[in-house]
Amino acid sequence: MESKIAGAISLKYQPVALIWSDEKLAEAVQFQEGKWGCIMWLAASAAKGKAAVCNRKQLGDNLMTFTVPLAMFEEMERNVAGSFLERHTWQTLLKAKNGE
Repeated sequence: MESKIAGAISLKYQPVALIWSDEKLAEAVQFQEGKWGCIMWLAASAAKGKAAVCNRKQLGDNLMTFTVPLAMFEEMERNVAGSFLERHTWQTLLKAKNGE
């Protein structure tokens, strides 16, 4: 799926999905047992096409994520046209972010 939101905010990579599972892909990257790290490393790996996994044993109880149901994400995608993402103010912020 090509994300309209990713295009509207000029993301270099496509969004990633966080999925709860009781199983782990054998090829997935994750922190070593007894080690911890920033979850953004895992998200960056996923954005580049690698499967990444983590668990509470590695991340601890102070875990914060932002997630929305797929239906809500799809609604957000449908509503990009005409939203603040296409307004002058947002475009100005994007240009400043990109050094233009």
